[in-house]
Amino acid sequence: MTRWGFHSKIEFILVIIAFSVNGPLALWVSGPILGLFQIERDTTSPWIFWPLRIIVMTPTYQLLLVVVGGILGQHHYFWPRFMKRLRWIGLWPRIE
Repeated sequence: MTRWGFHSKIEFILVIIAFSVNGPLALWVSGPILGLFQIERDTTSPWIFWPLRIIVMTPTYQLLLVVVGGILGQHHYFWPRFMKRLRWIGLWPRIE
């Protein structure tokens, strides 16, 4: 377990739970976000709705993963990975 930075099986289980909860939660949250812009599944073309849903859901998933991980006490696992993704897309400066 120490290969991935876990000190116990409980930590590993909590990370797995965070991933399990976060997928449906991000999907659930992305709907109202699109609703704020009046982009609804019934009134918008699928060619527009689904790409926008994916675009909104991707950062929502990343943010919620840090939040859910923090709630489960696994902030130390998710935060470095979140920052790595921000650096990868150029939204956070690299410290070298």
